[in-house]
Amino acid sequence: CIGISITLTGNGANTYTWTNGINNGVAFTPTVSATYTVTGTDINGCNGSTIKSITVNSLPTLGATTNASLICVGQTATITAVGAVSYTWNTTQNTPSIVVNPSITTTYTISGTGANGCIGSISFTQNVSNCTGIEDYLATEFELNGYPNPNNGEFTVTSTNDIKVILFNSIGESVRTAELTHGNEHKVILEGLASGIYFLKGLNTGGTITKKIIISN
Repeated sequence: CIGISITLTGNGANTYTWTNGINNGVAFTPTVSATYTVTGTDINGCNGSTIKSITVNSLPTLGATTNASLICVGQTATITAVGAVSYTWNTTQNTPSIVVNPSITTTYTISGTGANGCIGSISFTQNVSNCTGIEDYLATEFELNGYPNPNNGEFTVTSTNDIKVILFNSIGESVRTAELTHGNEHKVILEGLASGIYFLKGLNTGGTITKKIIISN
């Protein structure tokens, strides 16, 4: 497997010379499959040669996903590993998917064995929030609501005034925008969102207001 060192050692002669920059009896780590030729010289100065083929297998290309990029304390998430035939987690579980409910942001290590027997490993971090201390910044001239909250990825946003609303994910990226006006009765439905914690911000000349939205699907 890639990353494993080997040693090639000739026998039957007094001195040996290998191709590909290999030193006789000295360990090296090949990165690709190759054929190595060794030439041996005996005490009479006569030469002989032979070849040795080494096959280098690749490590499995592992990946991992979670069904919730950010969970609150007390919630669970399902982490799924892909790219190998079998898996071993640092939790001692050996299934492709595990259900976790960490109380703090936690990094998990997954070892995966490929069809060729080679083993690779990756780490995956599940983010956890206390889901407290997020204030609503209330403007005096309008209200903003999102319901149901929590929801399954589809919820309704309403306002009492004309405003622009922006939905941010947990790392501050804007994922949806909408205009709430008299024409749409100050209402819009947002749908197709992945599990996690989002922040809904409404803006107009009267100020801003922010609401926390929890999606669990």
